[in-house]
Amino acid sequence: MRRAVLSVLVGLLCVPPGAFAAANSDYTFNTDAFGKGVAVSQFNQAGYEPPGVYLADILLNSKKVASREVNFHSEKQDNGRLHLVPCLPVSWLSDFGVRVEDYPQLAGKTGTSDKEEGTCANLSAIPLASAEYDFAASTLSLDIPQVALRPEEKGVAPMARWDDGIPAVLLGYNANESRTETRGSGGSSTNSQYLRLQPGANLGPWRFRNATTWSKSGHDAGKWETSTTYLERGINQLKGRLTMGDLTTSQDMAVFDGVPLRGVQLATDTSMLPTWMREFSPVVRGIARTHARVTVRQNGYSIYSEMVAPGPFELKDLQPGSSGELDVTVEEEDGSTQHFTVANSSQAVFLRRGAFRYGLAAGFYRPSGVTGSDKLSDAKVLQGTAIYGLPMNLTIYGGIQMANHYQGLAVGLGTLLGKLGAASVDVVRSAARLADGSQDTGSAVRLRYSKTLDSTGTSFTLSDYRYGSKGYHDMAPVLDSYVDPSNSNQEDGAHGVTPKERLSMSLSQSLGKLGNLGLSWWRNGYRGRRQTDQSYSARYSFSLLGSGVSLYATQTKNAGQNDGAGHNERQFGVNVSVPLSRWLPGTSASWQTTSSSGKRSDRLNLYGSAADNRLNWNVQQGYQPSQPSDSNRDGYAGLNWRGGDGTVNAGYSYTGDQYRTWNLGVSGGLLLHEHGITAGQSVDGTQALVSAPGVSGVGLSSSPGVKTDYRGYALQGYMSPYQENTVSLDSLTLAAGDEVKQTDMKVVPTKGAVMAVRYPVKTGLALLLKLARSDGKALPFGAMADLETENPDDSNAVARNGIVGDNGEVYMAGMPEKGTVNVRWGSEAGESCKAAYSVSEEMKKEKVVTLKAVCRAE
Repeated sequence: MRRAVLSVLVGLLCVPPGAFAAANSDYTFNTDAFGKGVAVSQFNQAGYEPPGVYLADILLNSKKVASREVNFHSEKQDNGRLHLVPCLPVSWLSDFGVRVEDYPQLAGKTGTSDKEEGTCANLSAIPLASAEYDFAASTLSLDIPQVALRPEEKGVAPMARWDDGIPAVLLGYNANESRTETRGSGGSSTNSQYLRLQPGANLGPWRFRNATTWSKSGHDAGKWETSTTYLERGINQLKGRLTMGDLTTSQDMAVFDGVPLRGVQLATDTSMLPTWMREFSPVVRGIARTHARVTVRQNGYSIYSEMVAPGPFELKDLQPGSSGELDVTVEEEDGSTQHFTVANSSQAVFLRRGAFRYGLAAGFYRPSGVTGSDKLSDAKVLQGTAIYGLPMNLTIYGGIQMANHYQGLAVGLGTLLGKLGAASVDVVRSAARLADGSQDTGSAVRLRYSKTLDSTGTSFTLSDYRYGSKGYHDMAPVLDSYVDPSNSNQEDGAHGVTPKERLSMSLSQSLGKLGNLGLSWWRNGYRGRRQTDQSYSARYSFSLLGSGVSLYATQTKNAGQNDGAGHNERQFGVNVSVPLSRWLPGTSASWQTTSSSGKRSDRLNLYGSAADNRLNWNVQQGYQPSQPSDSNRDGYAGLNWRGGDGTVNAGYSYTGDQYRTWNLGVSGGLLLHEHGITAGQSVDGTQALVSAPGVSGVGLSSSPGVKTDYRGYALQGYMSPYQENTVSLDSLTLAAGDEVKQTDMKVVPTKGAVMAVRYPVKTGLALLLKLARSDGKALPFGAMADLETENPDDSNAVARNGIVGDNGEVYMAGMPEKGTVNVRWGSEAGESCKAAYSVSEEMKKEKVVTLKAVCRAE
């Protein structure tokens, strides 16, 4: 009988509130049909829902913006009927994009209980705004006039939501130890150590960062070197960033090549801009014959250095500080190296009407490739750049450079050509006094063109930089000549080998189900030399029977010095990747064959992950038939473990019978905050300090291996600045008796911020209470039960309540060892009671504690 009653009540609750609106009448249940001891008076009103805290999908103008627990209270309408009204904090409305600053009366409404006092937004302050809760669908629909909403821009959140985070001190670390043995006659061994420390501090919008390294090889003495030290902050209203210390100018990439300085700079921060205004980022592609370290330098400073597996590699996550060419070095396992350059030319310069980007920097020139006391020259540098979008699809841009021995002036014009794409052209004029006392003047012209066809998946870019006269020089080579006149650089106009042109083209074509095709070419020409440096590359990738196949070819020609002696290198390869997850979960295999300058290399690779992607492993075997028998094979085995407090990696490799290498590395970060120290996998970039006080071992959904420590804290890194980020707790890792208001939190950090993301968690027991009145009778079916709290004003309290079911049973989670449960089944006197309970030490061992309690009348 009770099950039939429960089915009827649940069915009535699942009927949409508006389903009977036309009838506009109440319904009275004949409780005699259900039997005695059933409390259904609260369901007599059509469309009635009891007040309380409900998890709801929040829709703004029919678009989902959040899922949150909302506190609802009942209010009487003009017709006397009860209606659920949500309590929405003003901060939530701001998060959803409402212009709360334009409606100060929003904060004027107070809640209906002490707990809600002053927290509920007064929606009537916005004309025509409304909120409607669909109990059956668990959706809260907000209708807000468009005029009351901020304009939505893709790729960046509204400025009102930008958060500078909490004060914190950071320390990132990366330590590596390796041992290389050379066997055979005269064999030897070399131990190498490397340590990189990245201390930093946050206070409000200010960010202090430093990068210091220590390295030691063999019997050499260890060496400390500081690469960068700077203080910066965002200037939100100017969409810019103020940097003081070691920096590189020309963040914009449209006017001048970057110049390393120690000084101050105020420039547009493109991460504050919407997607359509962000800058082009170069892609570095190449082929590694063995396990190799790829190092990318710009202006002599390393901007990227990582190990890559044998075969083709593609680096897309580079963040160059300027438009200077990228110098790429591939250091192979056997000691050989490859060296090539990548033209870091952007697409055509074009901004929409009214858009503006700027840069202003001043300081002392910081030469590249020079260490020690002479690291900083006495050359004072001033640079300014600006780009502005004009009407009629035109963009004007220009800049000025001034230094002790150099002056430069640039002006350019970009235009949108409709279906033909976009193009820009600029002229740079320079006047330089060289270290030998001579003076040069000259000019250069640069043409850039880009075209993208979304309908066909085609993208084409062209950059042509032509130096109009021998007397033209870029700033950096001229200033470098005063620091080290003996330094010779083939592309350094201050040393007699003057560049004549830099030309690059790239084509990307999607072929649909047939795959993707990519072509690229670049050429550098020099005055006084007939030969040119140039490179061609082609890549074709496609899927075949669930496997990935890629074909690639590269030819690089280096003309050498003035005598024309150079070399050509050709590389061809095939790579096939096959997933093996059908037989071995999380495992894949790949085979590749490469021909480099006529020398073939074959390689088989087996790799995969386990333990929820925390453990990554890789085993490889290579064979080079053209090499002697004692050096025609190589192999590698490596492990990488991502724990909550950091990352550990280990590897072993060999080359023929001659070389053996072992390496071990650890990396991670420490964060000092007001509640203590928290360790994490990294403290690079923008972070979230997640806290679930008192709850340890709770995982973060998007961070494999990361769990809250014994105090309930954890770090989640690699968040996107000025964009909405979601931090999610893995609810499956919560203990049976623990409760959390919501598992997802949304934050919008500024660049480099540490965001405090607090989850109000109530730890406790899962109880199945069997309640009875003092006369032994069971409580009415459908009565409402909730835990009596000591602090009803606690806005972070998690609701712990339930509905009395069959035989007076009620399930409640997150409960303390002892407490009092309030039960109510009506509004009249005598229709409520209180039940005190206590859990023994022996009963705590159960996942769900079952106990009886007497509910006494109030």
